[in-house]
Amino acid sequence: MKSLKQVTILLILLTLPAVLGACTKSASCDSPKVEAQVINSMKSVFERQFTQTMGNADALNKLSFSLSNIVQTDLDDKTHTYSCSAELALTGPTTTKTMPITYSAAMTPGGLRVQVGKF
Repeated sequence: MKSLKQVTILLILLTLPAVLGACTKSASCDSPKVEAQVINSMKSVFERQFTQTMGNADALNKLSFSLSNIVQTDLDDKTHTYSCSAELALTGPTTTKTMPITYSAAMTPGGLRVQVGKF
């Protein structure tokens, strides 16, 4: 008969792949958490630009941001980093403008890390 310690270790080893898989899955390109961080990053970029060019970012409040056409372009198996591309849509009261962006997403020991690349 196996000891309780051996059974516990066996259970941990059996569940570890599922837990790790869940962690890396949450960093996928179309994950709601990843999308929210990409949008928040882009809002910050536009807020800085609006403040520098117009003196304030009040016009930013009239825009809504969204991502569409999200595509995973690569996956680094060693770091579990997803490389992604998407269309960022800025929708105002009368018009919508879109622009292509790239970003990466990875689960790290410190949590989700999202980096917006080119836009």
